[in-house]
Amino acid sequence: MRLKILVAVIAVVAFCGWLIASRPDTFVVKRTQIMAAPPAVVFAQINDLRAWSNWSCWDRNDRDMQRTYGDKSAGIGATYAWSGNSRVGQGTMTITDVRVPEFVGLDLVFIEPSDATNRATFDIVPILRQQVDRIGLGETVVGTTVTWTMTGSNSFMNKAVGLFVNVNLLLGNDFETGLSKLKAVSEKAALQANVSPLRP
Repeated sequence: MRLKILVAVIAVVAFCGWLIASRPDTFVVKRTQIMAAPPAVVFAQINDLRAWSNWSCWDRNDRDMQRTYGDKSAGIGATYAWSGNSRVGQGTMTITDVRVPEFVGLDLVFIEPSDATNRATFDIVPILRQQVDRIGLGETVVGTTVTWTMTGSNSFMNKAVGLFVNVNLLLGNDFETGLSKLKAVSEKAALQANVSPLRP
């Protein structure tokens, strides 16, 4: 009897190990938001790490989070480190790629609650409307589409967690919250600068 139980336990453990190991080795989380602001205004909010506190989806999880900025806070080489409660953890962020005003790429290193290195990108694409003026057929920017993408490797532990937690949905909700705040901040900045498509 004990032998049968032992064999059954080993079989279950082996199956669970196989199931976890068979999950994807990488993950992708992607969300998109349309904003009534020019690409340059949106880009400025993303390219300056000090501006992230105005729209970051994670800042709300720890109002006492400690932030440390490097010698540069904007553009390639800009760095930012954070340390907070168990919900935000600890890590660093570095801007590695910039194409003004259409793209920002960052490397994210998470130290706590778990070690991970991920890649985040922001694609900033103008929404154009064709119109006829005195010169002829032209185009006017009427908004911006922002796509926030995060990619990374799935460790064995992350794969195991993924059996019970939909990471895409969990992180995706955070991305949607952050993009909604980025939309509000960018549209307000565009109105104040008198460059908003909302302004007649």
